[in-house]
Amino acid sequence: MQILPPSYSAVAISDVKTNIAIVEAEGAITGGHTSANEQIQAAFYTKTQLREMLQTEEFSSRSQLAAYFFVNK
Repeated sequence: MQILPPSYSAVAISDVKTNIAIVEAEGAITGGHTSANEQIQAAFYTKTQLREMLQTEEFSSRSQLAAYFFVNK
């Protein structure tokens, strides 16, 4: 496990920072951990599935980069 240094969530919009944690996980993802206005669909994906999603789904720029490097590593 590794926790990266804080980084800005929305540069030039706010001073909010977040930390990214690099972890290995297993098990089932359960609901109930998001706010009513969030549109998050948590799941585990294969590299093949994620490669397709990079072409067809909307991502935040941070998530898009993480997915890209996971698929192309």
